[in-house]
Amino acid sequence: MDKLRKFLLAKKENGSSELPTTLILLPLSIFLLFALIDVSFYMVTRAQVQNILHDGVRQVALYGGNSANAPLNNTGKDVNQLVLDRLWDSGTKTCKVSSCSAPPTVTCTPPEAARVGDTVSCTVTYSYKPVANDFFFGFTTNITKPPYTLTSTSVSETGING
Repeated sequence: MDKLRKFLLAKKENGSSELPTTLILLPLSIFLLFALIDVSFYMVTRAQVQNILHDGVRQVALYGGNSANAPLNNTGKDVNQLVLDRLWDSGTKTCKVSSCSAPPTVTCTPPEAARVGDTVSCTVTYSYKPVANDFFFGFTTNITKPPYTLTSTSVSETGING
């Protein structure tokens, strides 16, 4: 019984430093958890936008872009519009891959591959709203600060002029 009393008294004396440590480490741990979640969502969104951008460049480099010979462009839309349609839903006015508030801008130059060997590039500028933006008073916005610009470049393998 005496050993139990000594153990409990020792626990009380040492327990006073656990509360401040917990009060410091718990918010820090929660902040780091949300920051990791935010950065991972940002990286996933960036990868999705980059893949859509590569598809736009591929449309021009391999299939001719806006030309009538392009087998994947049977809608008659501009390559810029094809890429934008995969990023932005014009009906609901929302982004399909991120929580943006404005439509991304897409620029593919040239929109048609004129000759084999032409350099083709597409650029997308989009915004990303962090998941925990309101929770941390916008601190994570500084980590992943919009707008983001991604560029993809390729060399044309086909052309409308041969």
